[in-house]
Amino acid sequence: MRQLAGSDAIFLSLETATTQAHIGAVMVLEPVSAANATVSNVPGPPIPLYLAGGRIEATYPVSIILPGIGLNVTVVSYLDRVDFGFTVDPDLVPDPWYLSLGIPLALEELKEAIGIDHATPLRSTRNQEDSIA
Repeated sequence: MRQLAGSDAIFLSLETATTQAHIGAVMVLEPVSAANATVSNVPGPPIPLYLAGGRIEATYPVSIILPGIGLNVTVVSYLDRVDFGFTVDPDLVPDPWYLSLGIPLALEELKEAIGIDHATPLRSTRNQEDSIA
């Protein structure tokens, strides 16, 4: 390996620092993401919750998106139901309603694949009183 002379080493250091600063600026101004969507499954309680004496009837999943991420799907369960929340960057996902319309269709496909009658409601088989203990 060749030893660099003093002026060559200074030039190489300045060139490297300039390149690194340029790469850093590009990453800040135009972030590159390793993914374009995130999905989160949040298991909720199988028993009713109360706030200030009132029973909570539903939960509404909401999340955040980071630069470069076009879609965040958050799924939250509560009692005997599962709710979906879609958070989108409108510039990257202009029509998120199409995604939400696909959820019931996908559920029907899953029910058919495992042999559940379409009229059979999906309910938890767990006894809610047992879950309190």
